[in-house]
Amino acid sequence: MEDFKKAYLEGKTGTADLHFQRAVAEIKKSGDLNLLAKDYLNRYAVQAALLESFRDDDFLKIQTAEPNPAHAGFYAFLKGNFSQADRDLLPPQYSRTVADILAARRDSIAADVRPRSKIPCPDWS
Repeated sequence: MEDFKKAYLEGKTGTADLHFQRAVAEIKKSGDLNLLAKDYLNRYAVQAALLESFRDDDFLKIQTAEPNPAHAGFYAFLKGNFSQADRDLLPPQYSRTVADILAARRDSIAADVRPRSKIPCPDWS
């Protein structure tokens, strides 16, 4: 996966895809769905870091076959569904990021619903 990350971040997507496919093929030989899910999540993390969208159908198939709350939480984080990301299962740096984002959203909502001061009306008499 390190070769994939390096190549992808250098803009060598063709080479990166080859590295990724090789990693997937090796993991599939072992039958380790946990490791395979992590492989896909790592790919998605690189793509999300570059503000790219990603096709998640392969990961979702794995998650359906072998549900993993930590994987689901990190996936929700990568998709921007911060309220669905279980902060206790995320790595600490991401957990703090989610907490900050949710706090900023709460502050923004609170500011939007805060009563406004009354606007003085002119005296028309």
